[in-house]
Amino acid sequence: MGSTALHEDSGDESDPEDSETPWSCVVSVQRIGSSPLGRSGSATTSTSGSGSRDPHSHSHHRRDKEPGVRIKVATLSPSPHHPKVVALLKMPFPLPDIEVEKLVVHKRVITSHGVNRMVPVSGELVLTAEEIKDSISSTALWLIVREGFGGVGKVSRKGDGWRIRA
Repeated sequence: MGSTALHEDSGDESDPEDSETPWSCVVSVQRIGSSPLGRSGSATTSTSGSGSRDPHSHSHHRRDKEPGVRIKVATLSPSPHHPKVVALLKMPFPLPDIEVEKLVVHKRVITSHGVNRMVPVSGELVLTAEEIKDSISSTALWLIVREGFGGVGKVSRKGDGWRIRA
């Protein structure tokens, strides 16, 4: 006379708040056309997170057809089990500079006096490390609110928050 125990699925495995899968942030600069003056053409710049949440997903066929630069510049990892930390944003130091028109990446050099900027000052469009860092930070904050990491951006209930006492 044995009895079978019923195992109920608590649903914790599929809860998006419990997911600790990191998001990848990539800077992608690609040509969109050629200039009639013989210059290298115009380019678009985008900073995007991996929508599939798979850090190894890349569109290899698109990269082969269109010339461009694609650099992984950050990783955003949710921290659902930490009481105060919502997520960890990891960026390499120093970030590179990108010459947009030539599609060239210039690494910065760390010296004893600080970071040396390797891009020569010219009239061309350069995406600097500071601009890349600002794009990463604002995109990460937007993603935290959109995905609701740690309950950020959810509707508040009665009794939540600050109360002014007389």
